[in-house]
Amino acid sequence: MYDELLEALKKENERMELQPLPKSFYLDLSEFIGRLLEECRTVEESSLRGRLLALELNRIRGLLRELVEIRLRKIMDALCLRTGLPKEGLTLEEEALIEKGMELTESMRIMMEEVSEGRKPRLALESLRFESGKVLLRFLKETPAIIGADMKPYGPFKPEDVALLPMENANLLIKQGAAEKIELPKE
Repeated sequence: MYDELLEALKKENERMELQPLPKSFYLDLSEFIGRLLEECRTVEESSLRGRLLALELNRIRGLLRELVEIRLRKIMDALCLRTGLPKEGLTLEEEALIEKGMELTESMRIMMEEVSEGRKPRLALESLRFESGKVLLRFLKETPAIIGADMKPYGPFKPEDVALLPMENANLLIKQGAAEKIELPKE
Protein backbone atom coordinates (compact mmCIF):
# COMPACT_ATOMS: atom_id res chain seq x y z
CA MET A 1 0.00 0.00 0.00
CA TYR A 2 2.96 2.29 0.68
CA ASP A 3 3.99 2.02 -2.98
CA GLU A 4 0.46 2.88 -4.16
CA LEU A 5 0.43 5.97 -1.93
CA LEU A 6 3.83 7.08 -3.18
CA GLU A 7 2.82 6.51 -6.81
CA ALA A 8 -0.46 8.42 -6.35
CA LEU A 9 1.40 11.38 -4.84
CA LYS A 10 4.00 11.32 -7.62
CA LYS A 11 1.27 11.42 -10.31
CA GLU A 12 -0.61 14.25 -8.54
CA ASN A 13 2.59 16.29 -8.38
CA GLU A 14 3.49 15.65 -12.04
CA ARG A 15 0.14 16.56 -13.61
CA MET A 16 -2.20 19.54 -13.35
CA GLU A 17 -5.41 17.53 -13.56
CA LEU A 18 -6.74 15.28 -10.81
CA GLN A 19 -5.36 11.78 -11.20
CA PRO A 20 -7.63 8.73 -10.86
CA LEU A 21 -7.56 6.72 -7.65
CA PRO A 22 -9.35 3.46 -6.86
CA LYS A 23 -12.74 3.98 -5.18
CA SER A 24 -11.51 2.25 -2.01
CA PHE A 25 -8.10 3.96 -1.86
CA TYR A 26 -8.59 5.71 1.50
CA LEU A 27 -10.35 2.71 3.00
CA ASP A 28 -7.49 0.42 1.93
CA LEU A 29 -4.94 2.89 3.25
CA SER A 30 -6.73 3.17 6.60
CA GLU A 31 -6.68 -0.63 6.94
CA PHE A 32 -2.96 -0.64 6.14
CA ILE A 33 -2.26 2.06 8.73
CA GLY A 34 -4.43 0.15 11.22
CA ARG A 35 -2.25 -2.93 10.77
CA LEU A 36 0.88 -0.82 11.29
CA LEU A 37 -0.56 0.69 14.44
CA GLU A 38 -1.41 -2.77 15.75
CA GLU A 39 2.11 -3.94 15.02
CA CYS A 40 3.50 -0.85 16.81
CA ARG A 41 1.53 -1.82 19.91
CA THR A 42 3.07 -5.29 19.96
CA VAL A 43 6.70 -4.16 19.53
CA GLU A 44 8.91 -2.43 22.08
CA GLU A 45 9.05 1.28 21.17
CA SER A 46 12.77 1.60 21.83
CA SER A 47 13.69 -1.46 19.75
CA LEU A 48 15.01 -1.05 16.22
CA ARG A 49 11.78 -2.55 14.82
CA GLY A 50 9.68 -0.21 16.98
CA ARG A 51 11.59 2.88 15.85
CA LEU A 52 11.42 1.81 12.19
CA LEU A 53 7.66 1.22 12.44
CA ALA A 54 7.18 4.66 14.01
CA LEU A 55 9.20 6.27 11.22
CA GLU A 56 7.25 4.38 8.57
CA LEU A 57 3.95 5.42 10.14
CA ASN A 58 5.01 9.08 10.30
CA ARG A 59 6.20 8.97 6.69
CA ILE A 60 2.92 7.44 5.49
CA ARG A 61 0.88 10.02 7.40
CA GLY A 62 2.95 12.82 5.87
CA LEU A 63 2.51 11.43 2.36
CA LEU A 64 -1.23 11.02 2.95
CA ARG A 65 -1.54 14.61 4.19
CA GLU A 66 0.34 15.90 1.14
CA LEU A 67 -1.77 13.82 -1.26
CA VAL A 68 -5.05 14.94 0.28
CA GLU A 69 -3.98 18.61 0.23
CA ILE A 70 -3.03 18.45 -3.46
CA ARG A 71 -6.22 16.60 -4.40
CA LEU A 72 -8.35 18.99 -2.37
CA ARG A 73 -6.77 21.98 -4.09
CA LYS A 74 -7.43 20.44 -7.51
CA ILE A 75 -11.00 19.55 -6.59
CA MET A 76 -11.71 23.05 -5.23
CA ASP A 77 -10.22 24.63 -8.37
CA ALA A 78 -12.44 22.44 -10.56
CA LEU A 79 -15.51 23.33 -8.48
CA CYS A 80 -14.78 27.05 -8.57
CA LEU A 81 -14.04 27.04 -12.30
CA ARG A 82 -16.93 24.64 -12.98
CA THR A 83 -14.74 22.48 -15.17
CA GLY A 84 -16.25 19.26 -13.87
CA LEU A 85 -14.52 16.27 -12.41
CA PRO A 86 -14.44 12.73 -13.80
CA LYS A 87 -16.35 10.57 -11.29
CA GLU A 88 -14.50 7.43 -12.28
CA GLY A 89 -11.20 8.70 -10.84
CA LEU A 90 -12.60 9.76 -7.47
CA THR A 91 -12.67 7.81 -4.25
CA LEU A 92 -15.99 7.21 -2.51
CA GLU A 93 -15.14 9.84 0.10
CA GLU A 94 -14.19 12.43 -2.53
CA GLU A 95 -17.45 11.86 -4.41
CA ALA A 96 -19.43 12.64 -1.27
CA LEU A 97 -17.34 15.71 -0.49
CA ILE A 98 -17.64 17.02 -4.06
CA GLU A 99 -21.41 16.74 -3.84
CA LYS A 100 -21.31 19.02 -0.81
CA GLY A 101 -18.78 21.29 -2.53
CA MET A 102 -21.06 21.72 -5.54
CA GLU A 103 -23.90 22.67 -3.21
CA LEU A 104 -21.60 25.19 -1.55
CA THR A 105 -20.44 26.81 -4.79
CA GLU A 106 -24.02 27.04 -6.08
CA SER A 107 -25.17 28.56 -2.78
CA MET A 108 -22.35 31.09 -2.91
CA ARG A 109 -23.28 32.03 -6.50
CA ILE A 110 -26.93 32.58 -5.50
CA MET A 111 -25.87 34.61 -2.47
CA MET A 112 -23.63 36.78 -4.65
CA GLU A 113 -26.50 37.43 -7.08
CA GLU A 114 -28.90 38.33 -4.27
CA VAL A 115 -26.46 40.73 -2.65
CA SER A 116 -25.46 42.31 -5.98
CA GLU A 117 -29.15 42.94 -6.70
CA GLY A 118 -29.65 44.56 -3.30
CA ARG A 119 -31.66 41.67 -1.87
CA LYS A 120 -31.04 40.10 1.54
CA PRO A 121 -29.21 36.80 1.13
CA ARG A 122 -31.85 34.14 1.81
CA LEU A 123 -29.28 31.42 2.40
CA ALA A 124 -27.90 33.06 5.53
CA LEU A 125 -31.39 33.65 6.92
CA GLU A 126 -32.49 30.09 6.12
CA SER A 127 -29.43 28.51 7.70
CA LEU A 128 -30.03 30.50 10.88
CA ARG A 129 -33.72 29.65 10.88
CA PHE A 130 -33.08 25.91 10.62
CA GLU A 131 -30.23 25.59 13.12
CA SER A 132 -32.03 23.20 15.43
CA GLY A 133 -32.37 24.13 19.06
CA LYS A 134 -30.66 27.49 18.67
CA VAL A 135 -31.92 31.06 18.94
CA LEU A 136 -30.53 34.18 17.29
CA LEU A 137 -29.90 36.90 19.88
CA ARG A 138 -28.93 40.57 19.92
CA PHE A 139 -27.06 41.44 23.08
CA LEU A 140 -28.24 44.48 25.05
CA LYS A 141 -25.44 44.62 27.57
CA GLU A 142 -21.95 43.32 28.13
CA THR A 143 -22.09 39.61 28.92
CA PRO A 144 -19.19 37.36 29.93
CA ALA A 145 -18.31 34.17 28.07
CA ILE A 146 -20.49 31.15 28.88
CA ILE A 147 -20.45 27.42 28.25
CA GLY A 148 -23.61 26.59 26.33
CA ALA A 149 -26.00 23.73 26.97
CA ASP A 150 -24.24 22.04 24.03
CA MET A 151 -20.95 22.30 26.00
CA LYS A 152 -19.46 24.78 23.48
CA PRO A 153 -18.01 28.14 24.56
CA TYR A 154 -19.87 31.34 23.58
CA GLY A 155 -18.87 34.97 24.06
CA PRO A 156 -17.93 37.22 25.66
CA PHE A 157 -20.47 39.62 24.18
CA LYS A 158 -20.75 43.40 23.89
CA PRO A 159 -23.95 45.40 23.36
CA GLU A 160 -25.22 44.99 19.77
CA ASP A 161 -23.34 41.69 19.23
CA VAL A 162 -25.41 39.05 17.46
CA ALA A 163 -24.99 35.34 18.17
CA LEU A 164 -26.70 32.00 17.72
CA LEU A 165 -26.99 30.21 21.10
CA PRO A 166 -28.67 27.06 22.38
CA MET A 167 -32.30 27.68 23.29
CA GLU A 168 -31.75 27.02 27.01
CA ASN A 169 -29.01 29.65 27.26
CA ALA A 170 -30.88 32.11 25.04
CA ASN A 171 -34.02 31.92 27.20
CA LEU A 172 -32.00 32.60 30.35
CA LEU A 173 -30.20 35.57 28.79
CA ILE A 174 -33.49 37.02 27.56
CA LYS A 175 -35.04 36.55 31.01
CA GLN A 176 -32.06 38.36 32.59
CA GLY A 177 -32.45 41.25 30.14
CA ALA A 178 -28.99 40.71 28.69
CA ALA A 179 -30.23 39.92 25.18
CA GLU A 180 -33.30 39.90 22.97
CA LYS A 181 -34.42 37.38 20.37
CA ILE A 182 -34.10 38.37 16.74
CA GLU A 183 -37.07 37.27 14.67
CA LEU A 184 -36.10 36.32 11.14
CA PRO A 185 -38.31 37.40 8.25
CA LYS A 186 -40.51 34.66 6.80
CA GLU A 187 -39.28 35.18 3.23
